[in-house]
Amino acid sequence: MTWKTGLWSVVIAGCCCLALGLPGCNGGGGGSSVDSKIRPAGGHIAMNGTPVAGANVRFFVAGTSGTPAATGTTDESGNFMLTTDFKDDGAAIGTYDVAITTASADGAEPKSDGAAAKSLPEKFATPGTSGLKAEVKAEGENWFAFDLSAK
Repeated sequence: MTWKTGLWSVVIAGCCCLALGLPGCNGGGGGSSVDSKIRPAGGHIAMNGTPVAGANVRFFVAGTSGTPAATGTTDESGNFMLTTDFKDDGAAIGTYDVAITTASADGAEPKSDGAAAKSLPEKFATPGTSGLKAEVKAEGENWFAFDLSAK
């Protein structure tokens, strides 16, 4: 066996080991409550029965408060579709804590035709205080209706 043949054997063996090891590197065993498969998901936001237009809806992986895993914005009817990677693609299968705000990034109230509540109570702005939960499932419809109350 020449050194070139031996070198190629090592390269091929290394590639095989690498290829066999990569499927386990997706973090599936790391305790995350979210699967990477994206499912269509959306919902409806109302405040005391009145649809909330222009609300920012954020889904956070349960027990975390960093960057939201999926986001959406309600239309004039209070309906939203979640976005993870591409517009309205949905959310990954898993359990989420939900936060909802009506203020835009600059703090201004969203423009609306009167269908929106003026402002949502501050408790809904963060996943830790909102008390709102959602579970995106692999099968069936993933539609989440949140009828909020100031109480």
